[in-house]
This record gives sequence, structure tokens and C-alpha cells, in this order.
Amino acid sequence: MRMLRSLFGRTAQPDKPDKVVIYRPVSAVGIGHLLFSSAVYGALARQNGARFVVTAKGTVFDKGDDGADFFSNYLVPAWPDDFDVSLGHAPIHAALAGDAHPPASAAIVGRKDAIQRPGREFPDLKTADFIDRWDDDAMTPRALAPYALLYVDSVVPEREPTRSLPRIAPILAPHPRIVELAKAAVPHDAYVAVHLRHGNGEHLHGRTEGTDAAFGTYLETVAALARDRASAAGIGQTVCLSDNFETAQRLADLTGGTALSPDDLPDRAHREFLIESENDDVRAARLTRLLVDLTILGRATHIVGGHSLFCHAAALWGDPGRLTLVNPDGSTAGFGELPGP
Repeated sequence: MRMLRSLFGRTAQPDKPDKVVIYRPVSAVGIGHLLFSSAVYGALARQNGARFVVTAKGTVFDKGDDGADFFSNYLVPAWPDDFDVSLGHAPIHAALAGDAHPPASAAIVGRKDAIQRPGREFPDLKTADFIDRWDDDAMTPRALAPYALLYVDSVVPEREPTRSLPRIAPILAPHPRIVELAKAAVPHDAYVAVHLRHGNGEHLHGRTEGTDAAFGTYLETVAALARDRASAAGIGQTVCLSDNFETAQRLADLTGGTALSPDDLPDRAHREFLIESENDDVRAARLTRLLVDLTILGRATHIVGGHSLFCHAAALWGDPGRLTLVNPDGSTAGFGELPGP
């Protein structure tokens, strides 16, 4: 019986190959998308006995060649010691260079309108099976378990495998330097944090954005829920966050809370704001502010927000049950409850 070479230097039997789940975000992803999706696909890998690889190469957060600089500069590992996680682009090449993953046992999870993208970057994936992100039956952990190599092409796990996983835990946590900055900005032990994404002209599908006619009413609904949460918990401090200072200040006016400084907040779509930074120091300050805001949310007693993966990612840094979101239709949702197409 031929022994197969595994991607991490061990040998594996053909009937029981080493498994790997790879999450490859593309340039347009936000920080909430990156961290929440990493947690879900990491949980999928752990449940199915696979290793997990995530890279930030090509995203607005990482300018390095290997896609690991952002992780090492702003985050720290949060995965358990018995779980094998690799960060950066090199482990993806290592996985695809090995012969432990024949085409019959490899699959791409992605979007039908981007079906060719993984194969253009990694030609070895051109013969892999394709799984539509919205195919709930094919996206459960059990259905994905037979694949030795699973390559996730940037998509958010809105429905499956999120719904079927018994536990989702963070892969990465804020760097201690970021945590100290968050504590300095909000020194309270108990507070309600409310976050509402404005977009600054960037429109995402299914979102109520700051330039929409309905945004004012949406903001008032989010603020009212934050007031209710603070009152019910007997908490006197509310911290208001947004990617737009005027939005944060309006939330503060309606909740009796505090909007943090406008320093290093975007005045245009966040992706452009980071890409067009005047120099590396300015870019680092903007990235730091982004992670500090996320950490302030993550340390809150209760998190209230609009429909945004930013809040889902923050809720991972503690009890996810603290999170209550207001959907565009006015209904509420909890952690991991994401709207479909």
C-alpha cells in the first residue's frame, strides 16, 4: 500500500489522510468578516479532525508577502494547544504541494459568480469539487467531513456550517497592547457597548447604510434597544461606536452614552481609508483604532448593534450570548444568526 506524504511532514494512510481546512479571504473583506469567518471555519476544522490555515494576504489589513504580518502585529493566538492552526500563505502552498490530497478529496466552498478565482491563484485547485455556499445540505460539518482538503474562498458562513456547529470559539484574540488601549479608553468594568455601521458611502448587500432614507429610524431602534439593555441590567455606562463619528455621537445623544474620539475614524469607505493612508504610521494608527474599537465591544457586558459582522467578531471575545443585533427589518438576532440571500 502506497504511503501518502502529508503536508506537515508526517505520513498518512490512504484511507485516513491528514485533513486541512483553508480559509482564504479576498481584498474586500472587513475585519468582522475575517475574524468571524476564521472562528467558524476553524471550529469546522476542529470538529472534523482537520488542521486549519488562514491567511490575510491581499486584504487591506496586511501588506506583507506571506499574509501573517497583520496577525502577529495586532492579534495573538486564541486556539487550544491541541488544535493545529497555521497563519499566512506559506502553509496553503505547502498543503497544495503535497500529494496527500488527490482531486477526488478536495473541494472549494465559494460563490458561483467567482467559481474560477481559486484556480487562478492556485492551479492545483482547478480539478477540485465546487460547493455552493448556499447549499445547506452540502455545507454541514458531516457533509464536509469526507474531504481531505477544503478550501473556503472568502465567503461568510451565514447559515451552514455555523448553525450545526456545537461551539464556535475565536482563533485569534486582541494583542495585549490593543487590550490596554481599550481599557484606557473605556476603564469601566461594566458597560453596554452599541455599534452601528454607517458605511461612509460603501453599500453592502442587505445592509441599511448611513445614506439610506431609513437609516435614521434604524439608528433610533438600535439606540432604544441599547437603552433597554442598560436599564434592565442596571448599568449606567453606555459606549457608542461606529465607523462614522456623527453616527456614534447620535447614538450617544439618544442613549445618554459616550461617543469615543473621532481620531482615526474613516471619512470614506473603510477599505479606501486604509489603502489610501498617507504613510505606514498613519495606516498603523488607523488599524489600531479599528482593533481598539473591536476590543471595546468585546469587553462589554452587553453588546447591541446593527447588522454587522463587526459585532459578531467582538462577541467571540467573551460570552457570545451578550450580543443582540437589530436586523434591517426591525427584528432582533443573536450571535451566529445571520440573514441569508
